Amino acid sequence: MAGLRVLQAVLDINTRSWDIPRLEAVQGDYGSFTLQVTVVASGIVVNITGWRANFVASPDNIHIISDPVINFTDPVNGKFEYTFVKEAFSTPGEIDNARFVLIKQDGTQLSGMPRFTYHVDKDPAQGKIDAQDYIGDFAAFQTQVTALQTQFNTLQSQITAMNVLPLDGSKAMTGTIISESDTPLQARKDGNWWARITRNATNAFIQFSLAARITGINNTTGLGYDFIQNYLRLNGKDVALKDDSVQKTGNSTVAGVIDATGLKIATKDVATQEYVNAFATYVQLFKGAAYFLDTNTYTFVADAVKLGLYIDISRYTPGVGPLEYGFHTIFIPREALLENSGKAVWEGMTGTDGAKKIFYGTSTSIKGHADNGASPNNGWCIRRIGYR
Repeated sequence: MAGLRVLQAVLDINTRSWDIPRLEAVQGDYGSFTLQVTVVASGIVVNITGWRANFVASPDNIHIISDPVINFTDPVNGKFEYTFVKEAFSTPGEIDNARFVLIKQDGTQLSGMPRFTYHVDKDPAQGKIDAQDYIGDFAAFQTQVTALQTQFNTLQSQITAMNVLPLDGSKAMTGTIISESDTPLQARKDGNWWARITRNATNAFIQFSLAARITGINNTTGLGYDFIQNYLRLNGKDVALKDDSVQKTGNSTVAGVIDATGLKIATKDVATQEYVNAFATYVQLFKGAAYFLDTNTYTFVADAVKLGLYIDISRYTPGVGPLEYGFHTIFIPREALLENSGKAVWEGMTGTDGAKKIFYGTSTSIKGHADNGASPNNGWCIRRIGYR
């Protein structure tokens, strides 16, 4: 706002000259005197839109007046005005070092503008007025900003010296993270915790709120997980490891197919029949060629038979002997020996003549029948009898 007295002046920024009347004030005047300035360049009005200005003077050649409170009243026509602050009139006499520092919109500073003079009369009623520095509100704000920038730079240097990692992943951490917290790491998304490493007095925990998958990098198949632990449990139950012996008490049911590859029982390989051979070795009772009459009986220990009896048969020509074709094997399961103990078992031979072989089995013996030597049954003979 303009003061009580308003004077007009012209500042030519090309010739660096003033067209200004005598400026007079009284010591201690405050807000009473305004200078209206028109900026020209060799007499042509300059559009000062977007410019800034600062009034600078040193009334006693010791203290500085720096006031950026300039009112650009008509910048298109090069006009601005300045109302003098009381500090500008603190010292009586001729003040010949006053000037306006102009700053263009692009930041170019016209600091070499010509000085102008104003006169300050002493006011006996005011007494002695101490001269002091004056920095306008905006300049003071600039000073504060500069101080804050200095503090920020200092803080940034301290942070850099601390080797703090940026969050954009542009630097990799070296060294070791040491935490004394019971929960040194936890991650949250949308306000919900999804991962945490924590502990209590007796256990350490790795916790996830979602189903966890352990894979190789980029979800590839990993090389493996090596658990070097005393035990491994799933939902509180021990998990058998590769080299463990599994002991089971009571009845159990297995649904589905068991892949016996690599499976061993009592050190015997199940897949290669090694276990079966060890569990039920083959014992031969007879080998040769016989009709297998009722006079032919072979005995064995009941508990020795684990699976059953094997009877090999081939073709036979009476008066000539056994023939090396027509072989087939009759298998009588152990359960059949027990269930049909002492009963006649008929096994039909291949062909259309009705030939058959008749056996009587028990839990401890096997014997033939007299009809095995009669035609057409005598066209076949027993070559081998054994059990597992």
